Amino acid sequence: MTHILKVWPGEFEAVQRGVKLHEVRRNDRDFSVGDSLILREFIPKLDQTTGQPARDENGSTIGTFTSHEVLRYVTYITPGGAWGLPADICVLSIK
Repeated sequence: MTHILKVWPGEFEAVQRGVKLHEVRRNDRDFSVGDSLILREFIPKLDQTTGQPARDENGSTIGTFTSHEVLRYVTYITPGGAWGLPADICVLSIK
């Protein structure tokens, strides 16, 4: 399966350079080892009052995609609940 995911600029650059080899994600997409990840650089709009990322009525971050993207593959998944992770969060090892 292929997943298209937003990645903020600093994190995107680290993945693109090959020094960040994982993604910490809410496990809401049924990720599996072998899945393809299309990671698209995304610049979030910040809320003027709080300085936090602005969200729409569905809770999705509002912002703009750049033209940059990279393809990575899931090689291992640390599931939610393991190693102190919240139950709905997983760590995807990528290459």
